[in-house]
Amino acid sequence: MALSSTLFTAQLQVADQDRHHYHNYSLKLALHPSETEERLIARLLVWCLFADENLKFAKGLSSSDEPDIWQHHDHGDIAHWIEVGEPEANRVKKASRMADKVTVLAYTRSQQTWWQKQGSAIRALPHTQVLSVASESLAPLIDGLNRHIKWQVTISEGALYITCDEQMIEITISSLTDP
Repeated sequence: MALSSTLFTAQLQVADQDRHHYHNYSLKLALHPSETEERLIARLLVWCLFADENLKFAKGLSSSDEPDIWQHHDHGDIAHWIEVGEPEANRVKKASRMADKVTVLAYTRSQQTWWQKQGSAIRALPHTQVLSVASESLAPLIDGLNRHIKWQVTISEGALYITCDEQMIEITISSLTDP
């Protein structure tokens, strides 16, 4: 019998001072059986960075033809394709042909090795940015993880300040490419 995904709900109060975007969101997201909690948190963080009513979790791990998160224009074309992890350069190249903007969030301990191998090819792609978050900075969010996530997220100068379970956690996002 195949394992099923674990469903999570997230109540997010996003105050993005960099984009002047302030909104509350109720989201549902699934933790695929082969996905780690670290990856789930990374997906939620990058969702917060680009929060928008039209930003959606895609099939991600369940489909090789879809990103982890995406946003479509009203006419159906892909406005923003977001990958989480360490995709091959060919996958990012394909995404850059399909979407107006591509973002990759690298979050694992092996991201330096991945960037050394894939970085030059990805850096050459148009409208593509690669962001990085230190994997150890995700630990406090994983420790307090339950199936009903409630975060207050303030974004300022590229850093996320997350209040959950009465503690404030700072997550710094750095860019490996020019925006």
